[in-house]
Amino acid sequence: MTEQDKKSLAIVGSRTPSPYGFKTASDFSRDLVSEGFTVISGLARGKVFAIPGNINSLKSGGTNRLIQDGNAKLVMNVADILIEFKIVPKSNPDPAPVIQLSDLSMFEEKIYTTIGFEPLHIDQISSLTGLNISECLINLLQLEFKGLVRQQPGKNFVRI
Repeated sequence: MTEQDKKSLAIVGSRTPSPYGFKTASDFSRDLVSEGFTVISGLARGKVFAIPGNINSLKSGGTNRLIQDGNAKLVMNVADILIEFKIVPKSNPDPAPVIQLSDLSMFEEKIYTTIGFEPLHIDQISSLTGLNISECLINLLQLEFKGLVRQQPGKNFVRI
């Protein structure tokens, strides 16, 4: 085993992750690499950490059961993993941008607070906000430019 391989972690998840799962795995991978870890996809055994999933999602059942049964340690951020390995962080990762709702227009705020991390169709957004589809699309585009939402296939939108 090379010195570089000593700091390696596997990331395992669903083959069809939710937007939340995809974002979380991407964020953890990025932050672990910045700490000098080699990130391996799959084939985990051993250093088991688990990020809790949505209790209403069948895809989260396995992960949540591992935590519940005491077979995995619940982690909410990379710092939790570093603490387990007694590693002092090399760097302070850039914190996620804090959304100041006061920086958004009234319509952007209304739409942003309606959208979550699960895809929401433009028709649902329109219905929930009381805005017509054209108004929603214009403001969703602005939210995309600000890096706050992402459009997915089929006119579905999610928070980033």
